Amino acid sequence: REPVRAPAGGEPPRSAPPVETERPAPRSTPGGEAAALGRAEAEQLLQRLFDRVGPPYPSAAALRAIGDSARGVWRQDELPARERALAAFVVGNALVPLGDTAQALVWLERAVALRPGFAAYRDLLESYRRAAPPSPR
Repeated sequence: REPVRAPAGGEPPRSAPPVETERPAPRSTPGGEAAALGRAEAEQLLQRLFDRVGPPYPSAAALRAIGDSARGVWRQDELPARERALAAFVVGNALVPLGDTAQALVWLERAVALRPGFAAYRDLLESYRRAAPPSPR
């Protein structure tokens, strides 16, 4: 059965069933927090978020949302280090275009700490360390 769609420029009829979407609504717990993602779900989400970081860079609001979503994955301690490192890497990448290099470095250091042998994380961290102004003492 075809989903009912709103007429061009108008509201859907009040008796219309909900329009079907491609993605299910996020799962949530009774406390309102997002439910824990499985490893494959987390990796897929993080790859989509990373692809959105840019360039070209999205709006500041979109970058903050990307960072918030990746932080949610980071907080899931039960995920393997690989996914949590990717989450930290995405947060760091979302902070750079917002001009928050100091916090970006913190998140990139977390990514490297979880996957020290992964050159892409290490290389980006070193690149931003070289470009960052010296910290006041």
